[in-house]
Amino acid sequence: MRIRRLSVAIAAAVITTTAVAGCTGSASPAPTPATHPASPRPSPSTDSPSPDPFPTSDSERAAANAEAAVRDYYAVIDELRSDPARNVSALDGVATSIALSSRQRQLERERGQGWHQTGKTVVVTVDLKGVDLSNTDPSGTAAPLVQLDVCIDISGVDVVDKNGSSVAASGHPTTGWERQTVINHDWAKNPVGGWRVSTSETLGQQPCETDSSPMASS
Repeated sequence: MRIRRLSVAIAAAVITTTAVAGCTGSASPAPTPATHPASPRPSPSTDSPSPDPFPTSDSERAAANAEAAVRDYYAVIDELRSDPARNVSALDGVATSIALSSRQRQLERERGQGWHQTGKTVVVTVDLKGVDLSNTDPSGTAAPLVQLDVCIDISGVDVVDKNGSSVAASGHPTTGWERQTVINHDWAKNPVGGWRVSTSETLGQQPCETDSSPMASS
């Protein structure tokens, strides 16, 4: 993945509810986690030195840790939407800023209506868009960030009411792309585990191909 320097303007991205949510009325997206590994690198030729399997630069390590944080983000949202008894404070470990407040409101709304999620979101593809580790501010108003485009598959996800009836809109998309901006306000002390999703933006590009898509099954 080619890393390029991001503009500080990335941090102003506004979170939107995902277009692949599929819930009627005011229901929000249905992203949930999945732990599909990234595509393996091609095997090196026998006459070439073996590549280092671990990231070597600060930017590479930041990108890898941010991707892990994004996967955790979808996983925690999955768990909280599936089990209304779980404490929403679990969001604090995976989200911050606009992403945190948006998800808190989503959970409050769904739980108030007696809805819960079934199934899990699959993270199909994660594309690195950029890394900016220079975006630091001692006051805490800015932080290093990584931007990732994520394709999710929610074909196995539903949202049901207290009677078990689906409240998802029929014919809604089952795959879609989201741009996640991930920041680390604790970079100096915790460069590995301090990453949190800050904003999430639904993208209008074509859905990625999945094992359940018509093209993949043809």
